[in-house]
Amino acid sequence: PEALELAAGFSAEHPLRPEAADFIVERAAGNPLYLRELVSVGRAQGLLVEEAGQYRLADAGALAAALQALLAARLDALDPAQKRAVQLTAVMGGATPEHLDALGAVDTEHALRALVEAGLLRQTPEHRFESVDALLREVAYEALPRNLRGDLYRNAARIVGPDERARHLERAAHYLDDDAVTASAASAVTA
Repeated sequence: PEALELAAGFSAEHPLRPEAADFIVERAAGNPLYLRELVSVGRAQGLLVEEAGQYRLADAGALAAALQALLAARLDALDPAQKRAVQLTAVMGGATPEHLDALGAVDTEHALRALVEAGLLRQTPEHRFESVDALLREVAYEALPRNLRGDLYRNAARIVGPDERARHLERAAHYLDDDAVTASAASAVTA
């Protein structure tokens, strides 16, 4: 309800139709920055169309893609060490500084501190770092080439405990055409 009111407030002169507001709030995961940006992009690109005194959403797919492009641009504007830390964290699904160092991150402590201050990562009570929201994690992850994802998962499997090891090996096998990784994944899952 609060996010719906916020989205409606961003739409300015006309209220959002309920289905438009629901889509925008869901896509933004309630994040006020994303809400504002989605409404702004929707209006600027003609995706929010005034009809009978309300804004209706003309093309939900284009609006969702616009938010992903916005997040990708934000990641691209980061210092390379910070962007790499966000991407490695996305692969790990939450990582310690030691995990990131083992996967080849540089200037890890400084990068993590800057990313938390920028509101892109948060530290969990278990002292892991994770993306502040799923869409940001997805955009960071999708920016990695497919074969690099496989290599990162294979390397991650070497530095985590047995429960996480199986998951990382399964993901590595998905991305790599490597019989040894596939066999390791199969034995890790059945162990």
